[in-house]
Amino acid sequence: MLEQMAYKMQPAGHEEPPQKRKYEEPGRKFSETFEKWLKEFPQKAEYKDRVAAYNKALRQTKHLDYTIYECSSLLLKYQENERLNHAGLFLSAAYNNHKDRVIVYDFTPEHPLIHLGHQFVQHKVLINKGNAGYSALQSGKGCLMNFADIDDDCGSGCSGLILNYGKIGSNSGALLSGALINFGEADWQLGQFAEGIIINCGKAGKELGSSIGKGIVLALENAESHGDPIYKGMKQQTDMSRIFDEKKCKKIEGLAEYVENIRKEFEVARTDSKAVLNVLDKYGADPASKIKHDIIALMKRSGYTDFDFKILFKTKTNHSF
Repeated sequence: MLEQMAYKMQPAGHEEPPQKRKYEEPGRKFSETFEKWLKEFPQKAEYKDRVAAYNKALRQTKHLDYTIYECSSLLLKYQENERLNHAGLFLSAAYNNHKDRVIVYDFTPEHPLIHLGHQFVQHKVLINKGNAGYSALQSGKGCLMNFADIDDDCGSGCSGLILNYGKIGSNSGALLSGALINFGEADWQLGQFAEGIIINCGKAGKELGSSIGKGIVLALENAESHGDPIYKGMKQQTDMSRIFDEKKCKKIEGLAEYVENIRKEFEVARTDSKAVLNVLDKYGADPASKIKHDIIALMKRSGYTDFDFKILFKTKTNHSF
């Protein structure tokens, strides 16, 4: 058994106290596969190398017998490996191939794992209670719930649902075609080039929705720009008709209540990760699309009928690495 307290990486928060956490030793075949994959990962990986590495891990884990807890124990066992931060691609493949729908990631390694939740499949939910590196849920179709810290580019090219209760870095939601709701804290340029829906209910840095694509930004709470959701220097590059500040959002009847209900319903995952499936399933097979449809209906009832809302469902951005 691997005991959590014996290792450098400590969970950021979990139902069970960290000092009592024990993990099974990862299975021999699973462990050997991971070790070999890490060893073969290029030291200076380019785009094509990362694509090949993820696809390789997807093939290698497809027929292996392992548990989600063993994915965590791999990180403990190989925490001294200098390439461990690239293990996010291997874990993503293992998560996508596993039957479990709820994945809880609660580690805080010295060098956060990048590309965690890469191409995350639609029917799953990744709950982050640790610290993840950049590009989490990149090109993902599933759901990401963040209660801790995620670095830059979270959800880039994502067509799924992202709910942030913690902190996410700059350029999160870039090129997103799904839905992202910020209840916590987001750095600057949230939703840049987005084709879906970005909703800010928390703290957001400058240039919220800058250079927005065909998406919509609903700033129930304005960003850091003196009450202006977009930094003044970016206005000339941004379709401001697709940016709704606090004042405009208040005119959309039922919007604040609808979003607050989402916040309360999904926050059950903070203390009961399994219970979130009941909430997620209420939103159907594609929760991001369900939320977009509901919000568009509220906007239309409030008089916003001159938008081509259909574009929000036509765009499926495929943005990798």
